[in-house]
Amino acid sequence: MGNNKSHWENVFATKNPSEVSWTQKYPKTSIDYLENLNLSIDANIIDLVVATAI
Repeated sequence: MGNNKSHWENVFATKNPSEVSWTQKYPKTSIDYLENLNLSIDANIIDLVVATAI
């Protein structure tokens, strides 16, 4: 595939954040899920992000 580092440095240098990242103004599904768990306000929550590059 060539030089992945070079490729991604170029992508992030030439694109706007909204073009290279998954974003959402209000994560309704996630908020609904968390609210249904009835966690305490000071509960610890870990946000894991998994990505795969081909």
